[in-house]
Amino acid sequence: MPDLDNRLTEQSRAAGFPQLVPLGPLLAQADAAGPRVAATEGASLEARVADLRRRANWLRNMPL
Repeated sequence: MPDLDNRLTEQSRAAGFPQLVPLGPLLAQADAAGPRVAATEGASLEARVADLRRRANWLRNMPL
């Protein structure tokens, strides 16, 4: 188990906790951004899938 306490800087240790905010306004902002377009989202996901498959194939073919 990594010793996470040793990774904190003194500035991080001295900092306070973040302020909690109501969830409602954040959700309203997300809704106000407009609906997501399925065609655009799908094309983006397909591109990501193709890239991940290309990278996986490259890793499979690496000489060990």
